[in-house]
Amino acid sequence: MLSIHILGKKMIHQQVPLLNQQQLIDVLNTSKTPTAIYVGEQASIQFANDAMLNVWGKDRSIVGLLLHQALPELDGQPFGELLAKVWREGFTHEGTSTPADLLVDGKLSTFYFDFEYRPMKNENNEVYCIINSAVDVTERVQNQKLIDEAIKNAKALEEEQANNLILTSEKFELESQVQLISKEALENAEQFKRLVEQAPFAIAVFDGLDLKVDIVNAEMLAIWGKDKNVLGLPLSRALPELDGQPFEDIIRNVLITGIPYAAQETRAMVMRNGELRDGYYNFVCKTIKGAKGENKGVLQVVTDVTTQVEARLALQRTQEMMDMAIDASNLGSWLIHPTTKKLRYNAALARMYGYDKDTEMTFEDAMGQVSDEFREPLTKEIEKAIHEGGMYDVTFTQQRFNDGEIIWLRSFGKINKVNGETLFSGFVMDVTQAKKDEQRKNDFIGIVSHELKTPLTSINGYIQLVQRLAKKEGNTSIADITGSAVRQLQRMNEMINGFLDLSRLESGKVVLDKTDFKLDELITEIVNESRMIDSTHIIELNQSCSVNLFADRLKIGSVLSNLLSNAVKYSPHAKLVKVTCETTEKEVKICVIDEGIGISNEHIEHLFDRYYRVESKSQISGFGIGLYLSSEVINRHSGKIWAESELGKGSTFCFTLPVN
Repeated sequence: MLSIHILGKKMIHQQVPLLNQQQLIDVLNTSKTPTAIYVGEQASIQFANDAMLNVWGKDRSIVGLLLHQALPELDGQPFGELLAKVWREGFTHEGTSTPADLLVDGKLSTFYFDFEYRPMKNENNEVYCIINSAVDVTERVQNQKLIDEAIKNAKALEEEQANNLILTSEKFELESQVQLISKEALENAEQFKRLVEQAPFAIAVFDGLDLKVDIVNAEMLAIWGKDKNVLGLPLSRALPELDGQPFEDIIRNVLITGIPYAAQETRAMVMRNGELRDGYYNFVCKTIKGAKGENKGVLQVVTDVTTQVEARLALQRTQEMMDMAIDASNLGSWLIHPTTKKLRYNAALARMYGYDKDTEMTFEDAMGQVSDEFREPLTKEIEKAIHEGGMYDVTFTQQRFNDGEIIWLRSFGKINKVNGETLFSGFVMDVTQAKKDEQRKNDFIGIVSHELKTPLTSINGYIQLVQRLAKKEGNTSIADITGSAVRQLQRMNEMINGFLDLSRLESGKVVLDKTDFKLDELITEIVNESRMIDSTHIIELNQSCSVNLFADRLKIGSVLSNLLSNAVKYSPHAKLVKVTCETTEKEVKICVIDEGIGISNEHIEHLFDRYYRVESKSQISGFGIGLYLSSEVINRHSGKIWAESELGKGSTFCFTLPVN
């Protein structure tokens, strides 16, 4: 699903088994950490897993859109500019407890996130995508607000107590004043204790320099893996496993200095069920003041983020494995700016191109190495892809920079157009060996086909001689048998010619010998030849075209002859085959219509593929090259060829050619 532009990294541990692309995508999708990947300064969404889509309140239809299109409610919020800055400058941006207004289930609500925008760079220190991971900490922020409000209320109560002491000093004796203040202080303390114990998040209060556990709620006990027996114990005794970890010193320093302390995703080891376990936690420590303003104790709030951190670490490991897999596959990756033609590429592409210069390779440098016969078509395909969008897939030859070797390359990519901005990126692979293997195959087919033609010609001559003698002597049985043999030899000869044409076509040796000729004469000639070869069928020429064409007469004739041969072959029980011809101002259309076995829809689009054959119970012979060769001939004449068919009701094959 993805147009992710990964520019490759050096493989560090080649022995590590690599996940395939689908497995990597599955890992990303199943991660519980909301994760998204963007490309471009305007943040085109290339990937978002289910967790991130759930945070956004969106579905997968937003993939491929710009961030501000997918989440218009972010307009006026800082995230778009932050992403643009990360893309331009290449520095990671982290946010803590950052508010974001999101439209979820039709309601605009404020959420809070710990998030990171991390730029991914190639070896040239250029950004090719941004990975966004986020953790929803809305509950933590809201709980922190409750704590702050509680502390604020406690301070207000303390100030009110002091004011009450002044107001009542004139009315009550000192003993009454002390009793009243003590009672209110006790009530406030009990109220604060209940607030802590009932809070839905982990809270503990430590008293004195020995950090005695004064108050602790059930959520904090669950994180510690302890029960209420730790109340009244110093922290060093309550959690002896913290020895050697920094937390006691942190809390004690907050008590001494009065300076709050906050930490994100801090690793800690705690004993649970007799086993020392790793975990990751966000925590905040603040002092609790006494009646005289002294630092009396420390309040600690903890959030367990182990699941989120481990998911993010797993994602990072997956990203590293993905980069290793791309590098190991020796795929070159590229990104071309549609306007400036600035080229970005990975190390594998540079190795493939034999480019070892200190300066960066430019788009013009790369195009200059392309072979002359491919340079203009390749340029046109690139421009077409940029301006029209869609898939780009081209095979061509070019010269390596360092040794001048000619290599075959296949370059393919994806074009995305969003509000006029075009992102053009993809991969390139060396297919030189495959091309050499294909050439050896074509050479073999050509040699074998040539060697077969000579004995077939001799056999055909002998059989025709026997046929004439049989007819002269009135031996009809021998004449019929030799007639059938002549027809089979004709079909075999056509197949051999087809292989030869295929070999010439794929080796680039087919040249169109265009001349002026009358189309109606050619059609009549081919129809008459087919009638002589296939006397079992009625070939009806319904309408001919009195028009002159400038084309390769022999090859156009072979196309019509092949279509007629197929019509007869695939109509064993229906004897009628029709040929029609129609002209318009710009083109001529020729159709061959039969009433044979027909073709199902699933095969129609593949009929003109090389070596494609429709499997059927009829077991009709063939190699699947006739229609492929016909389509190549018509395409090289700037025409079109297609088929229409219904299973059991016959087929219609048509092709068009330009008149001028």
